[in-house]
Amino acid sequence: WGKNPVTELLKSEAGVDTLLLADSMEPRMAGYYTALGKAAGAVIKRVPAGKLQKLCGTQDHQGVAAWAARIQYVGVEELLQIANDGIEDPHNLGAILRSALLCGAHGVIIPRRGGVGVTGTVMKSSAGAAARIPVARVANLPQAIRDLKKQNIFVYCADLGGAPLETVKQYIENQKTSQRQKDKMG
Repeated sequence: WGKNPVTELLKSEAGVDTLLLADSMEPRMAGYYTALGKAAGAVIKRVPAGKLQKLCGTQDHQGVAAWAARIQYVGVEELLQIANDGIEDPHNLGAILRSALLCGAHGVIIPRRGGVGVTGTVMKSSAGAAARIPVARVANLPQAIRDLKKQNIFVYCADLGGAPLETVKQYIENQKTSQRQKDKMG
């Protein structure tokens, strides 16, 4: 629900089943969403704002909501990604997905257990980015990271107690040099 998340969902070709528009929505805005909804193949329904509030569980629906198939999770091997471990607040995951999309990540890895999945709240707080960026769910995040590293994919992590960026950059450069030397010898 909400203007930006629904707009992005409709543009993402994620399989929107039904688009709900408040009957009090301004005609020009309703026309815009109707055109997007038709292009996405959605059934479009005008409903009272109170019904939207009841369906969304909030007054913050901005006059528009959509029912869509849940996102389709992808395999880790299909993307260059951002891994997130233990994110339990759906608003935080939404912000991470939005940032990952804007920063050019190919996808995001989340744990199957011990963290939030992609929910309506995540979709809303990501401003629709959750519908546009691939998300992989893995049973064992540390193992998935080890597997990626075996494929010579560099893994960057953020940690409140971590090293300064320049130290990390120097470490990465040393690792690259070491790998090139091994490749020449081997």
